[in-house]
Formats: sequence, C-alpha cells, structure tokens
Amino acid sequence: MDKKLSQAEWVIVVGGFVAFVASFLPWVDFHGFTANAWDDVLFPTYTWVGILGLVMAVVILLRTFANVSLPSAILGFTWVQVHFVLALFAIVIATSFLVAGDNFGFGFWLSLLAAIALIVGAVMMRNESAAPAM
Repeated sequence: MDKKLSQAEWVIVVGGFVAFVASFLPWVDFHGFTANAWDDVLFPTYTWVGILGLVMAVVILLRTFANVSLPSAILGFTWVQVHFVLALFAIVIATSFLVAGDNFGFGFWLSLLAAIALIVGAVMMRNESAAPAM
C-alpha cells in the first residue's frame, strides 16, 4: 500500500507545524518588549492557533502513516468537516489579533499565514472529497 499525502493534506501538515512553531516566536514587538502566544500577555487565547494547527497535522499524519484507526466521524461530523471548523477557528483567532493588537512581531505574521494555509488546505480537502472518483 502506497501511503502518501494529498496536496490538501500537505498544505494542512505544513501549515499546522508552522503555526505551532510560530506560536513560540514574538507576536508583539514593541520597543524591545516581545511576547509570544505562550506568554502571560497573550495566553491562552492566541495559543489556540498553534495548538489547532498541530492537532490537524498530527491527525492527518497518524491516519496516513501510523495506521491509527480513528473513527470515521466524531459526533456526526466527518474528518473533513472537523478540519474545516478547526481551521476556521484558527483563522478567526489569528485575524482577531489584527483588530486587538498593535506592533505585530514576526511570529504573528507567520501564524497568520499558517492559519490561512490551514483554511485553504481544509477547503481543498473538502473539494477533494466532493470530487467524483476517476
């Protein structure tokens, strides 16, 4: 059995790991003061972007490469729907920092791009699952 990731899964896996790593980089950079998503200033709200991205990536990797048998649905929702909701939540949190924050650091911009990648990957995954098989 040839195990490989689809394009959508690659986008989610890369975006998820980037989101997690970026949560440890400075989100706020103001005259020498820096804070990442895990510091007291931004914790716990903005840590969710990295956590959700990591969860999405790990679920895909477990299902593809570790032969982990996860249920086909969670509370009636398919994995495609779960990924879409988690990605939507991540992008809402990341963009809310644009409204709430100021003096954005490199980590924030990287997290925002990663959250965009998560939602794009989730939409691609939804389109892949809706496409007829050839």
